[in-house]
Amino acid sequence: MQLFRSLLPGLLLAAALSLSAGSVDVSWAVVPQAPSGAFLEQEPLRFTLREGFQKACRFQVSDVYGKTVSEGEWPEGGKGTLTLSGLPRGYYTIRLSAPGSDYEDCATFGVVSRPRRPTPGMPYALDSAHSWCAEANPKNVRFPGRGMDRVIELAHRSGVGFVRDRWGWGSIEPKPTIRGRYWHFVENAQKLAVHGIKTSVVYHDAPQWTKDTVSDLPTDLVANYNFAFKSAADTRGCVGAWEFWNEEDAGFTNEPAWEYAAQLKAAALGYRNGNPDATVLNGAFCVVPWRKFTYAALENDILPYIDALNVHTYNPLKKYDEWNAEVRKLLEQYGRPDMPVWITESSTNSPRDARRKSYMPGLFTYSPSQEAVIAEFVPKAQILMQAAGIEKDFFFVLSPYNEGYSDWGLLRKDYSARPGYFSFATLVHELGDAKYLGELAAPDGIRAFLFRKPDGSQSIAFWRQSELDLLENAEIEPDNFKPMPQTWTLPAATGVYSGCNLYGTPMKLAAENGQLRLTADRWPVYVHGLSGLTPAAPARVRPAKPAPDPETDLSIVIRAKLSGDFIQNNGRDSVDMKGASGALTLEVCNLSNETKRGTLSVAGGTVTGMPGTIELKPMQKLSFPLVFTHAIPEKEFNGKIEFTGRFNGRKTTRFHIPIRLLGREILSMKRNVLDGIYNPKRWHSNCAGGNHMTTRYDEKEGALCIEAEFPPGTNDRWVYPEMELSLPRESFKDAVGVSFEIKLEADTAPKESYFMLVMEPKIKAGDHNRHGQGEFHVRYPIPDQNWQTRVVQFEESVKADPADTRKIRIGLNPKSDRVRYWIRNLQIIYR
Repeated sequence: MQLFRSLLPGLLLAAALSLSAGSVDVSWAVVPQAPSGAFLEQEPLRFTLREGFQKACRFQVSDVYGKTVSEGEWPEGGKGTLTLSGLPRGYYTIRLSAPGSDYEDCATFGVVSRPRRPTPGMPYALDSAHSWCAEANPKNVRFPGRGMDRVIELAHRSGVGFVRDRWGWGSIEPKPTIRGRYWHFVENAQKLAVHGIKTSVVYHDAPQWTKDTVSDLPTDLVANYNFAFKSAADTRGCVGAWEFWNEEDAGFTNEPAWEYAAQLKAAALGYRNGNPDATVLNGAFCVVPWRKFTYAALENDILPYIDALNVHTYNPLKKYDEWNAEVRKLLEQYGRPDMPVWITESSTNSPRDARRKSYMPGLFTYSPSQEAVIAEFVPKAQILMQAAGIEKDFFFVLSPYNEGYSDWGLLRKDYSARPGYFSFATLVHELGDAKYLGELAAPDGIRAFLFRKPDGSQSIAFWRQSELDLLENAEIEPDNFKPMPQTWTLPAATGVYSGCNLYGTPMKLAAENGQLRLTADRWPVYVHGLSGLTPAAPARVRPAKPAPDPETDLSIVIRAKLSGDFIQNNGRDSVDMKGASGALTLEVCNLSNETKRGTLSVAGGTVTGMPGTIELKPMQKLSFPLVFTHAIPEKEFNGKIEFTGRFNGRKTTRFHIPIRLLGREILSMKRNVLDGIYNPKRWHSNCAGGNHMTTRYDEKEGALCIEAEFPPGTNDRWVYPEMELSLPRESFKDAVGVSFEIKLEADTAPKESYFMLVMEPKIKAGDHNRHGQGEFHVRYPIPDQNWQTRVVQFEESVKADPADTRKIRIGLNPKSDRVRYWIRNLQIIYR
């Protein structure tokens, strides 16, 4: 028996690709009388027509198979309330028609199960981001007000047990004694908690008063601890997890790994003491294969401070096994092979670029076929990660959110619910209270996963592998998806079994002669009431959480402020040194309520100025000026700076800085000096706000001078002059990096700075030729008012052959409306 036909044809009927002039947009005209069109079972299915569209018309309701399930005249000539009856759980569309009227697109709605109290430990989760993404937006003419309560209600109706939200430390504590928009964030978490939903909170900003430099991270360990402590204490019972920072291995910090590690330790201690029941997480690492930044952070012993490793992935499904293997390998390398893993952002680029023009100017939205890809992805991704032993997997994102040509939200900009919302709610209802047992043996091309329900019965989720399972994201064409049905059988006692499709629409399945005949399609199906099945690949068993090491004192946190004798390498994973010795200030902080006495020691070299016995009162920080001399042999390049301590008879965790003497290393490598940079005519203007950039040769500095002035009110200021390479003389073939000297005009404070390689863009059919394709942005340490050499390594940031480079850019993102900087001595470094 074939369970169902292709879901896609009905979805393709769901909307026209664009609305012609004078047409009526049905998605706007029809108003479901349920939040975002997400009706609960037994809730009346009522609809009205929006004022201005109330005229005589016919309606047609279709299910996901394209089958008409209800039709007729709209009540009272369009002025009444349409009430539908007899529709089971599922996803539906409403179309309108009338003689002489041009109706286009359609309204969508769905019916979900009444949510039960979320099951503790359920792995299926949502990144809602509602405290940011659901703010009021007057430009959104179809939903200009705040959408936070709507998102919270939709989270409740989905049955989810954990959501991820974003706070803003800078807006909460703009001054040390001022609480700003604090309760805005707390109230959102409290509203979710009423429904049994816990929140994981992430923030990746800090008020300026917590910093002694121009930086992203705080530098004040005590202020960091205090904010974490108070926030955790105030939100007991509603915030169930804390993440310190976000994607620090990528673009959310300018600071190095060791600084991040020290601040993570301080925040983790605050969370733990403020709410011992909350899960403490690192800010998510998002780059696999792992960057050296991640390894450097772990060398600082951060794992004892967290309860689970936090990571992000947007990989295609075919790479999940490989990705999970890398995660487990990292944890095994650092002695925690069984540490829980949380994925606090998980989504897919498989729909490719959004193709429909949105009603909001300048934005694009997903077509019905693209939305169908997300609906298919959601349960597959969640189940595959559950099978891999992932403890929590947060799909990104519930709230409406556009990022370039990606239209991430499970809610559209008008806050109507997409099909992916209903596929997630179905997953939670069908398996949210079940225990995963393992993967079943199945014919080639079929994946089947076994679960045990609370009553002891067994359930399965299964599907036929599709392009989504087997291809890279860029190889997927949503408009070409086909159902690809395949029959198979399971041993089952003769009788009738219940099941449902991707959107929860119920079905009955009959087993005869000890066999249950099933049809697998690309869209997951759930079957319940089974028994006696044994998985071919049993679920991964995770041992109990290890007890804290009684010999380690986590409350002593060490960090260092490095002088200009040290040069941060562009990966933020190591430092170079101008000479054999360098000055630094070591900070030692006691983040506990008892006095600690002890000593410090150093590895990787020697120091002068090291104190003897140190006494630290509760919440006290002491600083010591030191001079460090490395112990790296003359023809070698790698070493470390590592401080540890022993206080009250217990050891501290390490403060570890890798040393990589790049200046010494590149002396042994081939170099090509690009004298052409001094010709202003070779540089093309490339800056925010239009053509407000000039270049000139400065004879006094012997350098190219770049100046830019931005129009008042420019929010996103950037200046990246572009130079086309003269090939083959200036080729980047076999290049491993560049070095150059740079300095800024006084009182200029950029927030980030990049060297860019611009290559031949490779645009696939159906994709927009958007800014950024064929470009690699490699961050380098922010310059200042003194001439400094910057060495930019390509090894982790350039995922293509540097030989394809056709243009280069060197610039920065200033904080002021006017900027001036100089560059000289640009050299390509070859392997």
